[in-house]
Amino acid sequence: MQYHTGIDGRFSTFNYAAEGTTQDSHLRNQNYRVCIRQEEGYCCVIYMKCDANSFQLNTGGTADITKAHQGSDCTGDYITIEGSSQSGFGNVNDKYCGGILNTIDENLVDAKIKDCTAPFEVGVVTDNIVDGTAATIANANTGVCLTWTQEPCSAGNQGP
Repeated sequence: MQYHTGIDGRFSTFNYAAEGTTQDSHLRNQNYRVCIRQEEGYCCVIYMKCDANSFQLNTGGTADITKAHQGSDCTGDYITIEGSSQSGFGNVNDKYCGGILNTIDENLVDAKIKDCTAPFEVGVVTDNIVDGTAATIANANTGVCLTWTQEPCSAGNQGP
């Protein structure tokens, strides 16, 4: 559904509004991929939140949405970054949800997420539940805005 080129950029889930504007809840019943073309000489992509409030996805369970969650904690709304971690190698994750983007469960601090497994894709999955808007509930499920930067292979990122 989205295809990006170049060595850096930004993308957001459908119905996401910029910081400082009225944000609606993300769209329901979504299952699509945001693709980033691997540029020649680049082996990894680093993802970061666009701003402090640009990652808010309902976990679908009882997990606290104000914290970072991954894997089986994410059953409602989540993004997937296959084979990602903070280093790009080693202990990898695939799903992220909650209000903090981090590879460590229940963390309260955002972190960069690195993916060194082409093709570079971020999956977006949302359930059929209307989660609420920023105007109606705290920690609303407004969706995701991420910036991304491709990292050169010369940075020691030839892959596993």
